[in-house]
Amino acid sequence: MRIAAIAPRGTRPSYRFRIGQMIPHWEAAGHEVVPVFVQRPLVQRLWSYGRLRTCDVTIIQQRLFHPWELAIIRRLSRHLVYDVDDAVMLRPNGQPDRKRLKRFAATCRAADLVICGNRTLAETSRRYSSRVVVVPTAIDLDRFQLKVSKPQPNERLVIGWTGSKGSNHYLNPIFPALARAKNANSLHLKVISDTTEGIDFSTLGPVTWEFIPWTPENEVSETASFDIGLMPLPDTPFTRGKCGCKALQYMALGVPAVCSPVGMNADFVDHGRNGMLATQPDDWVRSIDQLFEQPDLREQLAAAGYQTVSTEFGAADMARRLANHFQQIAIDQFAA
Repeated sequence: MRIAAIAPRGTRPSYRFRIGQMIPHWEAAGHEVVPVFVQRPLVQRLWSYGRLRTCDVTIIQQRLFHPWELAIIRRLSRHLVYDVDDAVMLRPNGQPDRKRLKRFAATCRAADLVICGNRTLAETSRRYSSRVVVVPTAIDLDRFQLKVSKPQPNERLVIGWTGSKGSNHYLNPIFPALARAKNANSLHLKVISDTTEGIDFSTLGPVTWEFIPWTPENEVSETASFDIGLMPLPDTPFTRGKCGCKALQYMALGVPAVCSPVGMNADFVDHGRNGMLATQPDDWVRSIDQLFEQPDLREQLAAAGYQTVSTEFGAADMARRLANHFQQIAIDQFAA
């Protein structure tokens, strides 16, 4: 099977985790993958779509195209799949956006199959398509390997977050809570992102902090240096489309995660067993205090978190599931 994957660029997290890390597994199974990154000027982009004719399946990863461009992609694709792991039909602040929703609906209708990262996205997609499946975001366990090092006595406990400019502001509401932790003087915050823009470190009080510019090379090693991983999210229509990738990265590395119960997090984080859930500021204070004071609990959550990811969210298994879905739409259409 020859698979084309259309995406804005290869460095986007959604592409890297939903498509990029699947490619070695698809190729090992005998499939060929043709990345088609949306380019400018327009002539180059349209020329690149010519490769879709030679592919069995075309995946549009997240992108919302103008109707005429979507029509070209549909016409050139034997079988079209739309993969979405964010509430792209809404503005980032959660407000409706007529243009985005119209394009999202058109893409769902044009696709032979819509693949969603969580149940919330699937519920929205089913308004426009009768063929929708949920395939969660996966983690490449060959890259994100379980760490064995533990914090040494008298060292500051490292709490950490990894993200990007668009999500930096999600940290601000929990900073005053971190400052109120019993052992705030012994906490050190690491932030891995492309910029510090939008982050107000002034409310951290006695918690020390450092910023680490994200690179593909340091993504795993720096995240593995956390003793506790953070994933705060406000509860909005937009964030309910989040698929828990941060938390899954932490858990794959054996880092206990403290998360807001929003989006996919609410489905796979079992509070007190494989992670911690925090809604109100006091929940964040309580969780950090408890994990600071109970190293055994950190180890327990780390082990259970890794078990969850390795049995339910491994990239190899998810790649097989996706390939099976691609083959099935081809069979069904042939039979029809």
